[in-house]
Amino acid sequence: MLEFMYKDSYTRLCEHDLSIRLPNVSKLDLHVHAYAIGQKYQVIGLPEKARELFMAEADRIVWQEDLDPDLGRKQMLETFNNDPETALTAGYQPGFRDRALPRTGIYPPVNLHTPEADMIRFLHALQLLFLKVSDRQDGLRKRVLQLMMSRFEFLAELNPFKVLLDNDKEIQGALKEVFREEGYDLEILGARDVLKWRGRLAEH
Repeated sequence: MLEFMYKDSYTRLCEHDLSIRLPNVSKLDLHVHAYAIGQKYQVIGLPEKARELFMAEADRIVWQEDLDPDLGRKQMLETFNNDPETALTAGYQPGFRDRALPRTGIYPPVNLHTPEADMIRFLHALQLLFLKVSDRQDGLRKRVLQLMMSRFEFLAELNPFKVLLDNDKEIQGALKEVFREEGYDLEILGARDVLKWRGRLAEH
């Protein structure tokens, strides 16, 4: 917070010291903390800056902007869903479904920069956001939920996303609410092992 007030930036920590001083805190996590602190202490400009940086990184990860759309999607599905040994190196451990993601202490290795590792970091940061920001009308929460809705068909195929929905009923409920606002009912069946879902127009 002090760094932002003096230099209009807080990312120096992220760029230079984060991996050494706080190995279990990702860039996305840092943006969530900055956002929450900026709101709590009413630091002018900090929540907006943190929201901008968080969404830029989240968009890159969820939309797989650095990857070939078809090949990247196929590779991620194979890694998470068909190759547990490879998935383990990405920070995802099959069988830890009974523990909420941010409380497990399971994080991708600091120097591992793969689409799968980034997706795990995004899911951790998502739960951190919901823990830190409780306002359902919060701007960042709503933007992240809109992002997940726009990519839900892809995310719903990923085992870590199934784990998240199975463990975090608040996020699941918030996601359903966003679908409902767009005129759809989202029904999630059997999220634990196979995420079966269907969206249908809500009856008015």
